[in-house]
Amino acid sequence: MYGDGHSIRQRHCFRNILTDGKPRTRHTLEVKIFLVEDSPLLRSRLEAMLRAIPGASVVGHATGAQQAVRAILEAKPDAVVLDLHLDQGNGFDVMKGLRSAAAGVAVYVLTNFPSEPHRRKAASLGARGFFDKSGEFEKLGATLAAAAA
Repeated sequence: MYGDGHSIRQRHCFRNILTDGKPRTRHTLEVKIFLVEDSPLLRSRLEAMLRAIPGASVVGHATGAQQAVRAILEAKPDAVVLDLHLDQGNGFDVMKGLRSAAAGVAVYVLTNFPSEPHRRKAASLGARGFFDKSGEFEKLGATLAAAAA
């Protein structure tokens, strides 16, 4: 469950579309995503990738751990894309800060530090996915697209 009591799969929106000139309602999913990334270049690339996913929207971003926890609790996103190395603190600090206050938010780690100990620690803190920036960027996009489908 997420901040408003809905899971990613339960948060829906309805859009009117035209089929053979007649309006129809199409059932689509809405996924609110928060980015925790200190690199402006990578954050921009993530935002572009997420704009291409129907129903996905970026509801905020942060560059440091404490700022991220406060902003995530305020924005109530469905998912968080989280870097481990931040300007202030680290991604593990963010996951610890969210553990009790936003227990249901889906956290996906995207990092340049994909070592097995980091993967295990992220999993123990509740990360739903762990992706290497250098080789799994598109896999993260596919995972988030599947959540929005």
